[in-house]
Amino acid sequence: MAMLYKRIKLFVWINGLVSWCFYPFLKRIDFRKKKTSNVQILEKPQIISIDMSQYHFEGSAYWKKFENFKSEALFCVEISQASVISKGIVIDAKNRIILESTIFQKEYTHSI
Repeated sequence: MAMLYKRIKLFVWINGLVSWCFYPFLKRIDFRKKKTSNVQILEKPQIISIDMSQYHFEGSAYWKKFENFKSEALFCVEISQASVISKGIVIDAKNRIILESTIFQKEYTHSI
């Protein structure tokens, strides 16, 4: 069992290393920062404030110190000739990666 755990750990480490090496060469599109003509804004960003006095939390979470949260704009994009690969990743005809939903984190592409 310990040998199997070591092999899995080695595989995960090698996968992370390969992902880290190839990440700079990936072409990614972040429609939140790069608004093109086919991006339709459905709802503008909002500022959300939560009254923490109405809730009781055990421990001290870092996010309790924030008073306001700013959302991103809600938008819709029509992408022609695109394919869904897996785990929310879309690749267009030019082999650019378009991350679906609001997951635009570098760590997300490493975990695939």
